[in-house]
Amino acid sequence: WLAADFIENGYDIKRLLRTIMTSEAYQRPSVEPGPQRDPAYVFSGPWPRRLTAEQFADAIASITGEWRVRVDNRPVPGIYAREWRFKANSLTRALGRPIRDGAVTERQSESTTLQALELANGRTLNQWLRDGAARMTGQLAPAPRSLFDSGLMRASTKAEVDLDIVGRKRLRLLIIDVDSYDPSRVKPLWLNARLSGPGGEKPLPAEAQLGREFTIDLTGKSYTRFRATLAIDPSSNQSDISPAIRAFIFEDAPDMRRLVAPSGDPPVPVVPPASTPSGLVRQIFEFAFSRAPQPAELKTALALAAPNGKTSREGLQDLLWAVLLSPEFQFIR
Repeated sequence: WLAADFIENGYDIKRLLRTIMTSEAYQRPSVEPGPQRDPAYVFSGPWPRRLTAEQFADAIASITGEWRVRVDNRPVPGIYAREWRFKANSLTRALGRPIRDGAVTERQSESTTLQALELANGRTLNQWLRDGAARMTGQLAPAPRSLFDSGLMRASTKAEVDLDIVGRKRLRLLIIDVDSYDPSRVKPLWLNARLSGPGGEKPLPAEAQLGREFTIDLTGKSYTRFRATLAIDPSSNQSDISPAIRAFIFEDAPDMRRLVAPSGDPPVPVVPPASTPSGLVRQIFEFAFSRAPQPAELKTALALAAPNGKTSREGLQDLLWAVLLSPEFQFIR
């Protein structure tokens, strides 16, 4: 019937969605699941189901405002993006998201020991909630912006660097690996690296190490430019190494998890956090459960998030963890 109605109304998708979502069948409350194959089965309501890995990740970002940033291979700002646009990480894999290499037709939805370990003590979720709580309490400092970004570089590519360094106190040169087959054998080079100014030029070492910052102190010096050619040593150009790197130059200490600055708006508008502990708790409950907290819940949440009357980052992180892992939040009913 739906197909015929869809055709008769000019393939109007909005009308089709409205018809489905306003139907009695769609709005029925969930029921306890029964046998998978029951010949006498009659639909009486949907079965409860857990959020998918991507839904869970997007919910964390929506509540905290801490969205992941999708980074382009080019030296351009990143963009805020939903979870499906990223490779699976340890958290989403534990929650059933398959890796992209295989064709998976059905996800595992049962709880596992790996899920319990990842949700209780996993680094990914812990860091995400830590940053989210810091953002909501105004304690998350913006990541320093780079003075130079090479973009993705492979064995045959080079990048020229010519920086105006007048007034800079230091330069921090950093080269990171971007999924090389064997990072330990990748040899990046700052060819012909030098500082120049009215008093002449000062050559700098060419060799560099992946992931290790090289700092150049400019305090009290009159150099005006930094020049170099970023390249990869020809000895690294082997099929079993497949070098892929990206280089940055900062003045301030870089945030290794936020090397590429984002631009644009997040997928969901960020709501400014409430200014009071009770307001913040209510805001979290409304986002997570679509309801206000009960008096007992509010009291417990305030004791956790603001034990001294002021919201703490650590307490708010614990509250977020408790809310996000509660059955009321985890299950769609």
